Amino acid sequence: MCDDIIGMIGEASKTGEKPNDASRKGLWDAVFARGWHPNCTFREPVLRPRQATESMIKIGTWSEDLPGPATPTKRKRNDEDAAPSPKPHRARGADAFLKPNLNWTHFGMSFVVCDVKGSAASDKFVQLAPGMTMAQVYSDCMVNFDEQEAKRVGDYDYDLGVYWVRSRLLLLQNGKDAVMRRAELTRAPRCHRPPRHQGEDSL
Repeated sequence: MCDDIIGMIGEASKTGEKPNDASRKGLWDAVFARGWHPNCTFREPVLRPRQATESMIKIGTWSEDLPGPATPTKRKRNDEDAAPSPKPHRARGADAFLKPNLNWTHFGMSFVVCDVKGSAASDKFVQLAPGMTMAQVYSDCMVNFDEQEAKRVGDYDYDLGVYWVRSRLLLLQNGKDAVMRRAELTRAPRCHRPPRHQGEDSL
């Protein structure tokens, strides 16, 4: 009843997972998680938004305190003697990060040096970790992004598989009336795939 869905998930996620005792048990455990049964309500899953912190990687530390905001606040403008101290995460010695910046218009990707909270900074303030080069951190950042994106989409695909199995159980329990309410539930789901980058194969 669920072997075709297991195969679809394995193909879309590139795990190559096939229907077997372990994969069937895993899917059925997820279907009936938290006491679910066909009389319970359930919703089609939604692909969660990307989180910037998931694709960030640590590349070194700040070689000096990062500059403050370009436009001072009103309080600071009125207090010329005030010498604002940098936030701890933007002070010398704090961790520096690199994150990818997707451009869907031109199907490209750039990279942004940032602090732990994702605020941009100049790479001139970065003291790279020993043995690292900017070329290497760009490569590592790209690999990390692909891994995180594959997990994000893979989690969605699995949740979608659970949704379809539950829908099929509803059909078995309620028969024709359920078919009228949920059209085409007997078709296999269409899984999402991670985006393909220019010149690269998808995961």
